[in-house]
Formats: sequence, structure tokens, C-alpha cells
Amino acid sequence: MRAIVFVFMIIISLFANDIDDLLLIEAKLYPKIVLLDKKIVSNKIKIGIIYDEKSKTAAEKLKKFLSLNNTDAVLIKKEQIKQANADAFVIGMKNIDENSLNQLLLKHKLIFSLFPQNIKNSMISLDIGVKIKPVLNLKLIKIGGVSLNPIIFKVAEIYNEK
Repeated sequence: MRAIVFVFMIIISLFANDIDDLLLIEAKLYPKIVLLDKKIVSNKIKIGIIYDEKSKTAAEKLKKFLSLNNTDAVLIKKEQIKQANADAFVIGMKNIDENSLNQLLLKHKLIFSLFPQNIKNSMISLDIGVKIKPVLNLKLIKIGGVSLNPIIFKVAEIYNEK
């Protein structure tokens, strides 16, 4: 029984480190990608992290990692999206409802996903494999009216909804 508990604790710690590693990578890359938005004129940017109760811990960690990279970050409860103001947003939840996504799109700001598999509901996510590549959801970028520096298209993958 102790062996099973020990193995289970090791597995949990491995997954916990994976999310921290993902958050560290995102905290370094997302601010750089925000600067590719043609509407951004300052190097000092503010990123809003949308969260619900299930994703609060991950959102708080991302905020901490962003601040370590000299990026202002603010936590925004899902219910406060309409009043939220930032240069870009990160959806920290695994799922976001259509109404909340539409409210974000109306702000004409970049929308990132904390979870790579949630690219369907964000403009940009990361594909982390042998190489780390941004993945662009052109449909939402167009709907959100965001204009990006063309250099990102040379290194990014394009998301195709299946």
C-alpha cells in the first residue's frame, strides 16, 4: 500500500512540475508576442489573466512568473471580463463560454490560452514539443480585429479547426 501511495505522489509531482514549466515558458514568450501587436506602442505591457475557481492556482503562478519577467499582470475573475482592461488576455480556464469569449473579442486585444489544447477559444497558444512554436487561430485573430507583425507568421503554425 505504501508503495502505491509513493508512486502516486511521484506522478502528481511530475504533473505539477509540467504545469510550472509550461507557465514559465508562457510567461517568457507571451509578452514578446504581445509586442508584435501593431497597436502596442509601449514596451511596458499589462496582461490580464482570466480565471475561474478551478484555475485560480495556475493563474496566480502565471501572474508571479510574468512579474518576474517585468510584465504587469492582473488576475480577472471570469465574471469581470466585461470591465477588464489590459493589453492582452490569457484564458486560464480549460473551457470558456461563448459569451465570455465574445466579450474578450470585442476588446480587440490578443487572447492567449494557458492550456495549449484550448487554441479553439484563443488567438494564440503554444505547441511545446522538440521545438516551441506559437499556434495561431486566424479565425479569431480576424474576428478580434488584431493586426500582428508579419514576422510571427514565419515561425508559427496555423490552427485548422477539425
